[in-house]
Amino acid sequence: MSDTSLILWDKMKSAIAECHSADEVAQLRNQAEAYRYALKQAKESPEVIKKAEEIKLRAERRAGELLKETPKASGGYPYQSTGTTLLPVENQTLEEIGITKNQSSKWQKIADIPEDKFEIYIEVQDALTTAGVLNFKKNLDRQERVETTETPRLEGKYRIIYADPPWKYGS
Repeated sequence: MSDTSLILWDKMKSAIAECHSADEVAQLRNQAEAYRYALKQAKESPEVIKKAEEIKLRAERRAGELLKETPKASGGYPYQSTGTTLLPVENQTLEEIGITKNQSSKWQKIADIPEDKFEIYIEVQDALTTAGVLNFKKNLDRQERVETTETPRLEGKYRIIYADPPWKYGS
């Protein structure tokens, strides 16, 4: 990968981090997805395609973070960015800013993944997809439940009656 490509990826990562509204991040995510698609059509190397997938996932994660932080008003998304602050917007819904409820839900789940685990996922996976990172999140949740569940300790003597009466078969 060339030096200019690395600079481009770093600029895109910075742009995502600097976004203050989910609609801004969603636009960057859509651009990254279009770029990823164009790279696949051009039969670029898997390494270059993975960078575009990474930018898309980072944008989805950032959008999820912003959506989680934003209070809901009348079932909609009530804020827009003015650069560094969020200002109220009357009756603006997810649909009006171009985000579906399904996307919002998925992106917020991605945002719930701890930062260190998310970075490990990005590093070790060959192909980066939204479905893949959501499966990773499910596995993390399952692993966490197993680790926090205590098994009961059975110590001592218990009063138990074991019965296995004969059964009659036939008529």
